[in-house]
Amino acid sequence: PVEPAPAPALPPIAPTPPATVTAPVVVSTPVPVVTPDQPATPTPPAAASATDTPVTVADAAATRPQVTPELLARARQLARVHLSTTGTPITVPQLAVRLRISSETAHAVRAALNPVTSSGPTVHNGKVLETTR
Repeated sequence: PVEPAPAPALPPIAPTPPATVTAPVVVSTPVPVVTPDQPATPTPPAAASATDTPVTVADAAATRPQVTPELLARARQLARVHLSTTGTPITVPQLAVRLRISSETAHAVRAALNPVTSSGPTVHNGKVLETTR
């Protein structure tokens, strides 16, 4: 049998000098001391609040998100698929994620879909529940 050749010797590792650790320098700022014979510095009065502007019905309606027929059709399709797959109506956050719209717009879409998403049997754990209306 042939003996394996010995591994070449590695050069010795020189010891490294210990690292020098310096403590952080703390600079403190003097804290003013208020004595009873010194008057306290008065605080300036608060700024006056801005006046509220009334919101009219027309303004409120203008800020509502617009639900386009195309968006409503896509949401209706998603709601039907979700209901048939899970047995539960689609929620506002699910609509927002799947349609890639804001939560505010999803609320408006969900309100427009309410009759479509609330119909159908209620299924719980795979069992159709009786509903009384």
